[in-house]
Amino acid sequence: MKNKILVISTVFLLIVSIFSLTYAANVTNSIENGVIDIKAAAEDTGDKARDMAEDAGEGIKDAGESVMNTANRTMESTENMVDGSENQIDSGRNETTTENLTGSYNTTKTDADIGTATASNNATMWMWIMLAVVAVLIIGLVWYYAASTNNSNRR
Repeated sequence: MKNKILVISTVFLLIVSIFSLTYAANVTNSIENGVIDIKAAAEDTGDKARDMAEDAGEGIKDAGESVMNTANRTMESTENMVDGSENQIDSGRNETTTENLTGSYNTTKTDADIGTATASNNATMWMWIMLAVVAVLIIGLVWYYAASTNNSNRR
């Protein structure tokens, strides 16, 4: 009986050992497969991050080129405006010189302060007249009120 138990125990241990080795091999394969999957996912994520960074760099480069082109167009427009203004000024100088040489150019000195000062003085004058009228009215009303209260107290 002891031999039977020993043989059964040995067979049982042998079967358990075989199954445990098989299980360990399966677990090891699963871990290896998981590591391979993680590595592939990391590489894919790295590739996507690199592609996105490249796209962002290209977008920034395009934006910079757009800003540079706009600045160049603005500078050209400004230069054209300056050139046009200089041409107009030069043209005006030539006309003035020509008119002065022919004697048809006359000037009159004008003073902008005269019109403004007159309007300002006129407005100031009317303000003082209105204040004087209002002051006379207030004094009259106070006098009338004072006279009526004195008369009512004596009765």
